[in-house]
Amino acid sequence: EIKQASKAHVNLVISYGGIAAARLMEERFGIPYVVGVPFGKDYADYLAGLLDRTAKNGQSLYAAKKAGKGKKKRLCLIGESVFATSLATAIEMEYDLDIQVLTPLDTITEILREGDRYTPEEDDLIEQLKYADGVIADPLYRALCGQMDFYDLPHEAFSGRIYDDQN
Repeated sequence: EIKQASKAHVNLVISYGGIAAARLMEERFGIPYVVGVPFGKDYADYLAGLLDRTAKNGQSLYAAKKAGKGKKKRLCLIGESVFATSLATAIEMEYDLDIQVLTPLDTITEILREGDRYTPEEDDLIEQLKYADGVIADPLYRALCGQMDFYDLPHEAFSGRIYDDQN
């Protein structure tokens, strides 16, 4: 199946780690890509439409976008850029929330949405969290959040396999 990869019409990149491979396949084989993870019905449908359009027009795209409906509550989502921006967009499409993505991991600016931040240092995170009503993050970030609402989202890039049993 790997040998057949060069025959794809479009690639779906579901993590920052896949960007380099997608760019290489675009360069060598002319295969465009879409960056995003299909969370929720609305965002998954949106992403499917982008994949179809990209397969037809050959233009690579970064799928995540700001999509807040009413922005009644502001949350910060800390995580890997592709995963976090996709999840944030999916949540915004379905609920009255405004979600800012904070990513402490390497990324490129094309993945981040308006208002999202690359926050490589703990002080950068703490500064952004001052304006949040709550946080969605790996439980190891709970100590930075004080008394604000905290929603556990374990991620192996942060806490390893500590929370594997809590499913």
